[in-house]
Amino acid sequence: MQRCLTVAVICLIASGARAETLECLIEPDLVIELATPVEGVIDEMVVDRGDRVDAGDVVARLDSQLERIAVEMAKEKAEDDSSVRASASRLLNQTRTLERTQTLFERRTVPQATLEEAQMLREVREIEHSSTERQLAMAQVELKRAETVLERRAVKSPIAGVVLERLLQAGEYAHEQANIARIARIDPLRIEVFAPIRLFASVKVGDPVTIHPIEPVGGSYVGKVDVVDQVFDPASGTFGVRITLPNPGEKIPSGLRCTADFAPDS
Repeated sequence: MQRCLTVAVICLIASGARAETLECLIEPDLVIELATPVEGVIDEMVVDRGDRVDAGDVVARLDSQLERIAVEMAKEKAEDDSSVRASASRLLNQTRTLERTQTLFERRTVPQATLEEAQMLREVREIEHSSTERQLAMAQVELKRAETVLERRAVKSPIAGVVLERLLQAGEYAHEQANIARIARIDPLRIEVFAPIRLFASVKVGDPVTIHPIEPVGGSYVGKVDVVDQVFDPASGTFGVRITLPNPGEKIPSGLRCTADFAPDS
């Protein structure tokens, strides 16, 4: 909001107390220019200007044919546990062989060299089995990585709000310097007020403020002081006040001028 906004102070008499009414401007709580975490050609723009989105909703999808193929290949490897089952079977067989050889050695039926050979083979089978388990675990990690890469091709809104502008179209190239859309969060709303310095001592964070949007919206809504600037503007003799106004159902549009009634200091 520019400093050139005129501050009109109107004295109201109500129940013998003075209230201050100042001009204000209703703005979105937050406006973001949505970018993509990866570069690529836009395959589909899911939203258009004026659409409402929730946090996590897909705004655009980038071309992801190669990434989908990578996921399918990684999935095949991650779900193929045949090597693990085979190595587990070999380990089990060699374990049983070692047990039988140990029994025969104790009965002095086989020499110690045969026992040592069975022990060595059992260790080899155990190493082989551990290796195949690690390979399967790595394949599952690779699947998660491939799925993450694919998921990043869907650009999602981090906030709930309304689409102000669609900046790119399907077929255009999205990169770190080309934002996809502008999205505004309008629940809650932010009210910016410039108050005269003489009110500085009476305006506190948390104070209730009654907001009156101009027609055709009209009505009265209660917000709360969220920020009181600690630096004055010497040119206008004012200080900034930010008010947060709940806007359930997003019934109050932003961009409206308004008046703010500050309760008299008790």
